[in-house]
Amino acid sequence: LRRRRRGIRSRPRARRRAVVQLSPRGLALALAAGADGVRAYAELTPALFSEFRVESRASDCILANVSVAHLVRALSAAGDADASTLRLATRAGLPVLRAAVARDRK
Repeated sequence: LRRRRRGIRSRPRARRRAVVQLSPRGLALALAAGADGVRAYAELTPALFSEFRVESRASDCILANVSVAHLVRALSAAGDADASTLRLATRAGLPVLRAAVARDRK
């Protein structure tokens, strides 16, 4: 397996931001649009994934405010992967949403 890791920082850095919610109900994404409210919203149910698991100390719910550019890059890399994982971690004391992608070498 070849593995690639990408970090999606959850601190303000880019202009366009999205809110990601991971919970046992699925994955929800909302594109933040400042004072105008939400521009786009998508909800993906666990049935869309071959394996879906969320674990956290907060009732198995994780919320992250991320850069749209970083989120698109991480999800695009996971699009043709055999397996991918999103994990909330810290780097240098800052919260980071980590994406790990695995592909079989053929």
